[in-house]
Amino acid sequence: MGSFISISDFSSLVVATAAAITAFYAFKGVSEWRNRLRVEVEYKIARELLESVYRFRDCIASIRTAFTPYVPALEEEHPGESQASLNFLGIKDFYEERYKNIGEARLKLYAPLLQAEVLWGAEVRNFVDELVLKEKLFILKLKNYIATQDPKLGDLERASLEASLRGFEIFEVDDKDKFSAEFGLLVKQMEGFLKPKLNVK
Repeated sequence: MGSFISISDFSSLVVATAAAITAFYAFKGVSEWRNRLRVEVEYKIARELLESVYRFRDCIASIRTAFTPYVPALEEEHPGESQASLNFLGIKDFYEERYKNIGEARLKLYAPLLQAEVLWGAEVRNFVDELVLKEKLFILKLKNYIATQDPKLGDLERASLEASLRGFEIFEVDDKDKFSAEFGLLVKQMEGFLKPKLNVK
């Protein structure tokens, strides 16, 4: 007698097949959703980090401008000081306020950087570390420059500080000076790393 499938067995087979198909598409849907979510998270972090890098770069660019203080206004704040001392105090106040802004911009790099490092590894941190190293060298040179403007500074100390500044361009001449070129190259490398993650389709 030939074998046959009972209605009960057939029903079970249909139910099992339907369950397998449902599970397959459910898994596929969850996988696609997870992939989409990851892409969106990567986009958000890449954008935040790149924006933070641009703010950091712009803060540094804003301080690389020679400044001449308005002495009459300073005379009211510091009566009895010499013209040279007033000039020094004006320069000191101007640049100190701006390198505080650089420090704040640097701190704002670290939250998106930490998230980026979790996603993409140490390479992205290496870019930022290089930028921060350049910034700290610049701030050190800037502080030395400010100190040389103090008329009360001793001759030997002034000569030492001026020697430390030789070959380093505090103020930006154009975007081809050494500091601008090296800093700009690091920013471009970061753009090359992060911009592909902004291409969400």
